[in-house]
Amino acid sequence: MIETKYKILIFTIGLMILMISGIVFLNRKNYNNGIHNNCGGHWVYQEAVGHESYTGYIYSCDKCGTVLEIISIFR
Repeated sequence: MIETKYKILIFTIGLMILMISGIVFLNRKNYNNGIHNNCGGHWVYQEAVGHESYTGYIYSCDKCGTVLEIISIFR
């Protein structure tokens, strides 16, 4: 039988994976192949920001100025 602390650890890791994949899915849905869904403007690449465990790619809309960060957990 698996100890309770290992069950909690497995559950926490699974929850974190689901949260990260959800964020990635939402960012890619909003990116929409380079066109902003709300205003119809185009996403323009600004910069890549390296974090300890992931890289964020920053885009801004040329029409309304909305900023979007697409996260990649693969470095």
